[in-house]
Amino acid sequence: MKKVILTLAILVVPFMMTAQNSDENAKTELNTTIKTEVEVAAKKKTEHISTNPLEQTLMNFKKSQDIISINAYIKSLQIKGDTALNS
Repeated sequence: MKKVILTLAILVVPFMMTAQNSDENAKTELNTTIKTEVEVAAKKKTEHISTNPLEQTLMNFKKSQDIISINAYIKSLQIKGDTALNS
């Protein structure tokens, strides 16, 4: 029993001593410089196509509907392709 305790003490004590030394070294070696950079993004400018806001809104609505219909058409083609491959 004494041999086991002595063996454990011999193995554990050096690790404890190095752990204590590493804290002191870490405190002295910790010198870091932090740089901060600030980037200012330019404000986005919107160009109006027409002077009348109602015309602009209707044009934007028509464009969004066209985009939605194009996306729906592409999706339907993908679904048709999947069913053709599965059958």
